[in-house]
Amino acid sequence: MISTHPPLMAISKAIIVFPLLCFLSSTISILCDPYPLVCNETEKHALLSFKHAFFDPAHSLSSWSAQENCCGWNGVRCNNITGRVVYLNLFNFGLVGKLSPALLQLEFLNHLNLGWNDFGGTPIPSFLGSMQSLTYLDLSFASFGGLIPPQLGNLSNLLHLRLGGADSSYEPQLHAENLRWISHLSSLKFLFMSEVDLHQEGQWIESTSILSSLSTLILKDCELDNMSPSLEYVNFTSLAVLSLYGNHFNHEIPNWLSNLTASLLQLDLRDNSLKGHIPITILELRYLNILYLSKNQLTGKIPEYLGQLKHLKALSLKYNSFDGPIPSSLGNLSSLRYLYLYGNRLNGTLPSSLWLLSNLKTLEIGNNSLVDTISEVHFNELSKLKYLDMSSTSLTFKVNSNWVPHFQLEVLLMSSCQMGPKFPTWLHTQTSLRNLDISKSGIVDIAPTWFWKWASHIKWIYLSDNQISGDLSGVWLNNTIIYLNSNCFTGHISRQRLERLVRDGEYYGRYDETRQNSGPFAKFLLECGIDARYTMLGTPQQNGVAERRNRTLLDMLRCMLSNFSLPEFLWGEALRIAAYILNQVPSKSVLKTPYELCAAEAWSGPITHSQRNLILKPSVDLGEASYVLGIKILRDRANGVLKLSQRAYIERILKRFNMHNCKSTKAPIVKGDKFSKAQCPQNDDEREEMKTIPYSSVVGSLMYAQRTSLLDVVGFCDADFAGCIDDKKSTTGYIFMMVGGAVSWKSVKQTLTASSTMEAEYVACYEACCHAMWMRNFISALGVVDSISRPLKLFCDNSAAVAFSKNTRSISRSKHMM
Repeated sequence: MISTHPPLMAISKAIIVFPLLCFLSSTISILCDPYPLVCNETEKHALLSFKHAFFDPAHSLSSWSAQENCCGWNGVRCNNITGRVVYLNLFNFGLVGKLSPALLQLEFLNHLNLGWNDFGGTPIPSFLGSMQSLTYLDLSFASFGGLIPPQLGNLSNLLHLRLGGADSSYEPQLHAENLRWISHLSSLKFLFMSEVDLHQEGQWIESTSILSSLSTLILKDCELDNMSPSLEYVNFTSLAVLSLYGNHFNHEIPNWLSNLTASLLQLDLRDNSLKGHIPITILELRYLNILYLSKNQLTGKIPEYLGQLKHLKALSLKYNSFDGPIPSSLGNLSSLRYLYLYGNRLNGTLPSSLWLLSNLKTLEIGNNSLVDTISEVHFNELSKLKYLDMSSTSLTFKVNSNWVPHFQLEVLLMSSCQMGPKFPTWLHTQTSLRNLDISKSGIVDIAPTWFWKWASHIKWIYLSDNQISGDLSGVWLNNTIIYLNSNCFTGHISRQRLERLVRDGEYYGRYDETRQNSGPFAKFLLECGIDARYTMLGTPQQNGVAERRNRTLLDMLRCMLSNFSLPEFLWGEALRIAAYILNQVPSKSVLKTPYELCAAEAWSGPITHSQRNLILKPSVDLGEASYVLGIKILRDRANGVLKLSQRAYIERILKRFNMHNCKSTKAPIVKGDKFSKAQCPQNDDEREEMKTIPYSSVVGSLMYAQRTSLLDVVGFCDADFAGCIDDKKSTTGYIFMMVGGAVSWKSVKQTLTASSTMEAEYVACYEACCHAMWMRNFISALGVVDSISRPLKLFCDNSAAVAFSKNTRSISRSKHMM
């Protein structure tokens, strides 16, 4: 008989498990339905005060609203239990302004990241040293300047500190008289300083080695000039990463580095003017996996004992003066992935052990005096190879025509190697290639039919100085920059296809390095019988490439749409409509005048514009003028003299404003004062009252006062960064002087929102240059100044804007400003 009842043990288990499940379910429901975190009200107001000290062109702080819970704001995190702000990460938010002391009210803040913002060269505030809870502080690449406050040494709980990365346009540069304050940061594990002037600090090793917990020390481009080579022992007990890139030590590699035996994993001493040999004490760093010694003045042979550093993954010795052969012991570095030996005086053949480095991804041995013959057998073990540079050597590359390599290269540089005479057919197997240089490689062959289609996916191709032949009539490359000069190509390249040979429609190689003579590409066009007609450099319509014009339009629209806070889902429609309107704008030619027909010379744009104005407005001949803009004209025809005088005009202005007997005094506006819209007349009574205040009329009248000088046109431009306190937009101002007096001027708010002082100044320079070109064309057409063909002078007081203006290349950061 079979029982249908459950066993007793099963019932007892159910009795025990059931209340346990009930307890767990109630606990889970409590954990899944907590009360929402509400941030501290005092800290919310502190963050809002902190926000108001910034100009936020990217609207990164748009979520920071008094009506919202600050624990949900962008870049803010709160403690899960107390609701106090513990984390503030504003990295790369594009903020412009100064640090507010309101941060001091965030008593429990332990993480503060303000990197990659713009603090306009202001000093790092000393009050940061009072924020005792900080364990992470990042102020790098934030355009701070001046002296680093030693009060930062009070942050005893700090684990991570990043400083520097200054904007060179701000003075003074971020600097420190000494680093003794760092020795008080007993818990510090990570220290990064970039472009911090430490040339006065001669005991930086003593100040940093006292930190027993320090594992990473990076002092990049800090003007250090001494590594204390006489020291025998330095107590960096926990140091794993030491990077001193870009300083000026100018002595041998110090022996004290061998003290860092057990801990050091990465050593970067690039670009330090180090001299002498690589010491054998380097073997003490037996766990080293990265060793960078490039861009120094090291001499002698590459030591064989480097092959004993079994853990090395990256070795860079390029741009030194090493001679002799490549040591065969490097083949013992089975973990090596990156080997850089470029730009030395190495000679001899390549060691066979070098081809056994199966983990190698990058091999740079170019620009040496190496002589060897390389076949496909050498590459059997290098299946991970991505970057191969054998350029400027005497190596011969001989492989079978049907060779299929095991690797997929991204960069292949074989210039001046012997690869010919046959065209290397194995290239078509390299589908990931971005850059290819096989110039001067002795190829005497016809370019295969597959090459042009394959090449359309490559960014840079150098085929120059070979004897490659083929018909270019069917060539169509998308965004490839290709150099074909000094070959035997034939065929006709249409204008449309010619523009596609280079990126963005620009003719690379139009001029040589002097910018005066025709370059290799221009000569190539001449040899092919191609009439190259160039348009103005830097214009969106250059070479007729419509795509570039639309890209410029896209950058402009992004800036404007972001400024007006238009929802992103409407941006595509706005771009489509703008492009449609731009393509529909007619460009009808103006009827030619008799002068244009006879002289085969067109009127300048300003003259045509003035002609139209004369047609629209009736004109009456009033005879010879006695006064023009307050200038009295005296004609002495007997002696052929024309005299100009402003005496009467200036006296009349002084009497008009009751200032003919006044003494000098200060201007009513103090330098640096800013007005807001609230200070403008708000009603009719105030507007009537403003009419009785003559200040603006005085300024306008005095602009016509001139002082005789050379017949030159000189311009002055300036910008008031974020001068409008209502919308934080900058103001452009410029004035042009001719024969010592003002002839044209303008002061107007900029239409875009500049994110830095340099950008505002650059926009002002751009607008002033546009007006200067108009003035030059107008005055040249009138013929009033013979020397107007010379370059106009435009003065700007911002060195960074001047340097940026001289850069003829258009980059993504500058498109929205032009």
